[in-house]
This record gives sequence, C-alpha cells and structure tokens, in this order.
Amino acid sequence: MSLFSILFQRNKWLYWTGCFLFLTAIIFLGLFLSDNRQISGVYIWLAPFQIAMGSGVLLFSMAWLLHIINNKQQRNFVSLFYLFAVLGVFSLNVFHAIQGKTYHSTNQTPLDELVNQLTILFCVLIFLNQIFITGIIFLQKKNMHSQHYTWGIRSAMMVFSICMLMSLIIYFAGHKLNPSLNVFDVFFGLAWGTRSIYFKISYYFGLHSIQLIPLVSYYLFEHKRQVIVFSFAYLTLIILLLFLGIFGSF
Repeated sequence: MSLFSILFQRNKWLYWTGCFLFLTAIIFLGLFLSDNRQISGVYIWLAPFQIAMGSGVLLFSMAWLLHIINNKQQRNFVSLFYLFAVLGVFSLNVFHAIQGKTYHSTNQTPLDELVNQLTILFCVLIFLNQIFITGIIFLQKKNMHSQHYTWGIRSAMMVFSICMLMSLIIYFAGHKLNPSLNVFDVFFGLAWGTRSIYFKISYYFGLHSIQLIPLVSYYLFEHKRQVIVFSFAYLTLIILLLFLGIFGSF
C-alpha cells in the first residue's frame, strides 16, 4: 500500500486539503517564475509558495501522526481545527499577494493591520491546538504502537509545541520593541539581518521535528530512553541555533 493510500485512509480531511495545498504551491511556483514583481527584494509570490508547501507537509504529517489518538471524536476535532487555522494563515497570505503586496510590507492601511492581526490569531490557534494534541497523546493510556515509536511521536509533538511557543514569544517581544515587525519577518528570520541563517535553520529544524523524530525513533531506536535523549539533544540544537541567530554568531 502506498504512502498516499495510507494517508487517505487515516485522515481524509487532512489528506485532501494537503493535496489542494500542494496543487496551489505548483501554481504559485509558476507565478513566482513568471511574475518578477518585488517589494524590498522579496518576490510577491514567494511567500504563498512557501506557505502552501509548508502547510501541505504539515497536514500530511498530521494525517499520519494523529492516527495515534484513540478517541475518534478527539481526532476529528483537532483535525478540523488544524484545517481551519492553517487555511486561515494560507488565505490571508494569498490575499496579500493578490493585492500585489508581500508579508513584510503590509502595515500601510487599517485593512493590512487587520489581516496581520488575524494571521497572528490563526498562528496562536495552531499553537493551542498543538498543545491540546500533545496533551492527548501523553495522557492516553493505551497505545497500539511500540514504546519507542510512541515516545518518538510524543517527543516530536512536544518539541514542535516548544518551538512554536518560542516563535510566538520572540514575535510578541520583538513587536513590542518594534511595532512594524511582521510575524513573517520573525518566522522566516528576516528580522535578524546577516544572522538570519541561524534563525532559519533553527526554525526549519523545529518545523520538521514532527517528521524527523518519529522517523528516527522508528528505524534507529529500540528503547524509550534513546528516543528521549535524542529528542532532548535535538531541542538543545534548535535553541542553540536560535540564540546564535538573535544574539550573535560564531
């Protein structure tokens, strides 16, 4: 059975929405290659392409991992919540691009400010949903998978939640110091200038923790302790790169 067939069986909602996002990513890639408009050196269709691809990967990952939740009602609830919040961020970013704007040039009008605030709201909702999912997976007593793989999923969800929390804290702290700072400036590392490479690597390590940690736990480890040590080292690396991005460099 193929990966796509398994994803379809496990969570049809997340699967079809992920397929839709990947399809739009192809469309945005075509627009990115054919439309040369830029604002402050950033192509208008670059962010919609990145967000469509990233959101598609996120929803496919959740379609796979949320299968661990035994309660079907809880699984359906968190899936729908993810769809609502992720599509919210995606739609608002496409709205900017259709207007001929980029995410870091959108504080010009009250409508721009409203769209930015809604984007932050959807990001917070994604974080709260992720915390809820992590709590469910840790607290449910019966798991049908091996202990090391179950702990791989638990650890991945926890690391992902921590990384989302750090991103939100950095945004709100930075926004207080600089009200013109946009959420995407933070999440894509654009706010940190020449040090942004460390921030970007940290961000993408956090973003892909929900794929890498379960995969490594399933194929390389046999005991819960190994998974926990690896996850702790992984999170430590993310935090180290984050601090290098914000406060200095090698």
